[in-house]
Amino acid sequence: MFCMTAGSTGSITIHSYAFYENGDDAYDTKWRPEGTTVVEDATSSKITFTDVPDAWWGENAQHGVEGSKLASNTTKIVFTFKGPKDIEFLFKAQGFGSTEGSIVATGEKQTFEVELGDLAGDHLADLYLLVVFCKTPKFTGTLEIFSIEYK
Repeated sequence: MFCMTAGSTGSITIHSYAFYENGDDAYDTKWRPEGTTVVEDATSSKITFTDVPDAWWGENAQHGVEGSKLASNTTKIVFTFKGPKDIEFLFKAQGFGSTEGSIVATGEKQTFEVELGDLAGDHLADLYLLVVFCKTPKFTGTLEIFSIEYK
């Protein structure tokens, strides 16, 4: 737990908490919202950003790596998504290092590949998190992710 207000003092009382074996159970979605809203249905995950700040990296959605889908020869992760035209999104794969790339959405369904580089090969077991950010300040809208493929 963190306090985001600089210089504040006080205390907080936590009245209850729960431990989850599987993080997905805690969030009710595979994508965990961090300053965003996530709604999932049978065909996609809709991640809504609201008035993205200049410090855009604080608002994102996070997805645990599906280790059972990683093969020893996996070299990239492919996201199939649809975002509003001319809005920039950054996709990141994280292990004990990270790799990322950004793309400007076309307004149509498209794909984006995150090359694993040094995270591939012997380091695949260290890969644990996928993150998506919106890099366009003041943007309010929804990114729809249809699939994540490990290739």
